[in-house]
This record gives sequence, structure tokens and C-alpha cells, in this order.
Amino acid sequence: MRRWIASFENKHPDQVLCPGFDRVRYLAKCPHACSYCFVEGTFSRFGRPRDITEADLPEMERAVERWMARRDCPKCLGSGKTAPLTETKMLSHVYCHACRGTGRVSKLLNAGELSDSFAPDICAQASLRLIEVFRRQDRHTLLLLTKARPMVLFDVEPTPQVVVSFSLGQRTYLGRDLAPGASEAASVLESAVRLLQAGWRVRLRIDPLITGTGVWKVVTLLKPVLVRWERITLGTLRFTRSGYRAVAHGSPFQAALAARVALEEGEAGMHPYRLPLAQRTALYAAVLAQLQDYSDGWALCKETEACWQAVMGEAPQVPRCNCVL
Repeated sequence: MRRWIASFENKHPDQVLCPGFDRVRYLAKCPHACSYCFVEGTFSRFGRPRDITEADLPEMERAVERWMARRDCPKCLGSGKTAPLTETKMLSHVYCHACRGTGRVSKLLNAGELSDSFAPDICAQASLRLIEVFRRQDRHTLLLLTKARPMVLFDVEPTPQVVVSFSLGQRTYLGRDLAPGASEAASVLESAVRLLQAGWRVRLRIDPLITGTGVWKVVTLLKPVLVRWERITLGTLRFTRSGYRAVAHGSPFQAALAARVALEEGEAGMHPYRLPLAQRTALYAAVLAQLQDYSDGWALCKETEACWQAVMGEAPQVPRCNCVL
């Protein structure tokens, strides 16, 4: 039996700001073949697990339903009450403000971390089934992350319990396609407008940024479209240790990507190989200046406190980024 649900925990809170998130761990061969993708580096050493099939979907659905049922509040462990601030045993437990006395908390489940939520077709089938699971309740939220054009959603009734997050990045570098199978920005925007008009919640993730050259085509396509994104999250080129090794020893083009990054001073979390801080700050600030009126919320993905402060003016205790409510 597969382990369908896993939590990503930030094991380096002193190095990067990331609140952590829960994710569905299904895999399907992604058609985008992004040169920088961490998934390829993750499985290059240990081998790729079996991709999901249609026969796996009922088991996945049951696992998600169990996850939804046991989301106890971490403060009161599901009791709805917490110990008082005094050690006097005569006092009864008090109301838990974290969960408002319910014993349960609302969570977001990421269904696009390891595979595109709508490509290939098996992922679209999985997403449609998960949408119906989340539609039946009003406490938890499903995040569908995609670079594709989610045509299967155009005829589906929207629900506030589902967020569709479109992912864009720097499409070309050194004259080569970084994500040759990914939809162009114009196609993504057409889809976003259509889903917004239908009543879906939509977010945008621009990741990775590598250099200022090539990013502005994406920004230029975004600006004329009157889309009010629920949230925009930005990220820059970065690698895990295994991902860096895979890219550095890959093709000459991949090696050129690896040459853009260096080991971050202070080892910045699970992605220690990053662009220089000054370059990251400049890229984020430039995009923010161009698109700041197009979203109610901004965030950086797995970034350092110094970078947050340089770009946003402050580092939040708990970032409201793409993978959280």
C-alpha cells in the first residue's frame, strides 16, 4: 500500500522561512521535462517509484478522506481545550483559541508538488476525483498546481474548497527551453481568466526566476490582463544537494544552469545551492514593482529572512505562501 499523504516539514527554520505543508504523494510522468526540476534529481539516485494508474485512484481517495478526518489541532490535540496559564490544578482547562474550541483545524493539501495536477491525463483524473472529495466539506482546501491548460475544469462547477495555482517561470535560458512542454504565459492567462469568471479561486506562482532577461516576456503578457490573483508567490533558481549534483553532471546546458548558483552562506535549508542574495533580491523587487497591483497577497518560496527583509521590508513569522491557506 502506498503512503499517499506526507508532510513537508521545514527542518531548517533558522535558515529559510517555510511554514511546511501536507501533500499528496502520487507520481505520474510529467510532460514538461523542466531542466531545473527537483523531482528528476530526487529520483536519479534511488530510482523512480511506480507511476499511478487509474486503478490506484480509489485508494488515493480513501487516504485523502482519512487525512481530512484526523486533522486534530496541534495546540490542544483535538480536545478543544488547553491547559491554563497557572499550575493550579483546581482550575479547569480553558477554551483553545487556535481551533476555536472545535479540536480541529483547517488545512491545505497540495496535489501538485510531485506531478502536474492536470498533465498527463491520469493527473487530471486524480484532480477531478479530489475536487469532489473536497466539495463535500467546508473545512479543508485542495491546492492544484499546474503549468498546463486545465481544460477539464472549464465544465466543472467551482467550489471554494479548491484553489487552482498556475505556475510560470523563465521559459528560456541561453537560447534553450527550460520547460519545453509547459504552456505559454498567454495560454495560462486565458485559462485563469476563464476560471475566475466561472468562480474558481486562482493563484499564481512565478518560479524559477534566473535572470532579468526572459522574465519580462512573462510580465508583459501578465500586465494587460485584468486578473486579480488571490496570491502571487515568487521563487528563484535553487537546488537541493542531490538536484545540484544531477544537474551539474548532466548535459552542458544543465551544467550551465548549475554554474549560476553557489552554496549559500549559512546553508539555506534543503535548497542550499542558490543565486547570490543580491541577484535574488533584484529579481523579486523588479517583478513585485511591475505586478504589485494584481494581487491581494505576495510571498517568497523557501527564502531566507535576509531576502524577505530586503524585498518586503519585513520577514513574517509564518509566511502566507502558495502551499498554505
